[in-house]
Amino acid sequence: DSGADLGGFSADRRGPGVAFELGGVVRMAASWVLSTCGREIATEIVLGEELEAEGHSGQVQQVVMNLVQNAVDAVETALHPAVSLHAWREGKRLVVTVRDNGHGFSPEVAGRMFDPFFTTKPVGKGTGLGLALCYRTIREHGGTLEAVSPPEGCALMTLTLPARGT
Repeated sequence: DSGADLGGFSADRRGPGVAFELGGVVRMAASWVLSTCGREIATEIVLGEELEAEGHSGQVQQVVMNLVQNAVDAVETALHPAVSLHAWREGKRLVVTVRDNGHGFSPEVAGRMFDPFFTTKPVGKGTGLGLALCYRTIREHGGTLEAVSPPEGCALMTLTLPARGT
């Protein structure tokens, strides 16, 4: 559990959560990041129905904002930058994906992506704590966070959370 090493960097956030609508959290997080990124990025947001989660919506929103910001950073040099967010219910799980059309990443990077202090960003651009903290937050919510980069390039981040009441 790579998130366990971050105890000193992040307050313990366990405790009772409240019901929240994940689709609204995803839409708000994406709009905040995309409206302040300073350039045009083709964006697709597709939100399913019955996306009620339980937990701390502000923490989940921070995770989604971090994933969207990483996607925005990844398409910095793309000729036609694009980011898509999809959210849907799959049985007892809620699934959120964030995809970009950047260069993607190698299997070696994928294996270390959630490690504390690991970053591929230039010095001064990233601390290497963002994805590690995201991973921990989602684990604390009973979910998962995974990253894949298909052979054709791009990055696909997949976040899952338990649906409320399951």
